[in-house]
Amino acid sequence: MTQKIALIGAGAMGGAIGTRLADTGNILTVFDLDAQRVQALVARGARPAGSAAEAASVSDYVVSSLNSAKVVDAAVFGQDGVAAGAKLGTLIIDMSSIDPLATKALAARAADIDLRWVDSPLSGGPQKALTGELTLMAGGDAADVEEAHKVLKHVSSNYTHMGPSGAGQTTKRINQVLCGLGFMAIAEATQLAVDTGIDVAKIPKALKGGRADSVLLQEYMPRFFLQGLPSHRAHRQHGKGPRRSTGSRTDDKYRNAAHCCVCRDSQDACRGRAGRRGSGHADGVLQGARQGAVSIIERIAPLARESRWHVKSGRLWGRTSHGVRFASMLRPHRV
Repeated sequence: MTQKIALIGAGAMGGAIGTRLADTGNILTVFDLDAQRVQALVARGARPAGSAAEAASVSDYVVSSLNSAKVVDAAVFGQDGVAAGAKLGTLIIDMSSIDPLATKALAARAADIDLRWVDSPLSGGPQKALTGELTLMAGGDAADVEEAHKVLKHVSSNYTHMGPSGAGQTTKRINQVLCGLGFMAIAEATQLAVDTGIDVAKIPKALKGGRADSVLLQEYMPRFFLQGLPSHRAHRQHGKGPRRSTGSRTDDKYRNAAHCCVCRDSQDACRGRAGRRGSGHADGVLQGARQGAVSIIERIAPLARESRWHVKSGRLWGRTSHGVRFASMLRPHRV
């Protein structure tokens, strides 16, 4: 069934969501401050709007995909925002990844003016949105979450109601903690392979279907070894981590290595230059991956009650809410 949908935010993620919604026959009206992003969706049959209020006024559902709670607040409740144009009872589906407490406050504010709110952050990225295979975690009233699925079924293959308002965002935080730890584990495993002379390219295939297999392993082990993403790009792209250093000695080592980790030379050739440059290709890549994982964890884990995470002496130290202490190596393995 065709739905009238307003899309607020047409960036990398919002643009992919909008593309899928337009391609599946919905009547899509788009607002973004970047006119080029809007035009890309207009080319696929969407209608442009001059403001969020205008987009909401001609739609039954509003989907937002924005990068912070502050921006979501402004887009919905600010001047010419969604609330200024939406009909009473309009369902707002926020697919942004933002703070759960901020989400609860936004939902309560919407309810005060007879607007409904579902938080439905996602996992899977733009490619999964384009194929309708996103994983969505929804929070809100059960009836509203069920109704939101009329829209979200076009972009998702896994849609779960996690609880009241904010529960979707909390579940996304849990997802990010697990991803951060996964990135770190893959970086450690890749370094172990390099240090022991194992062909890294064979590992994903060798472990496929076993207990250690995962989407992260299949996609990111080759990336960590071959692409050499700088650490600040890695954690901002995959984990939306902070833009500051963690203060560990890994930072300085990584900065020294970052300029050489994109050489794409053979392992032996790159290792041969390691003494002259301070680090070889693989070391630079993996330090970047590890630092990205630390940044993800440091940003998200403190949100869990009584969690304690910090970087000291090149290791990630932590204590779970149950009092269990642990440490993860951030240095290359020496075998």
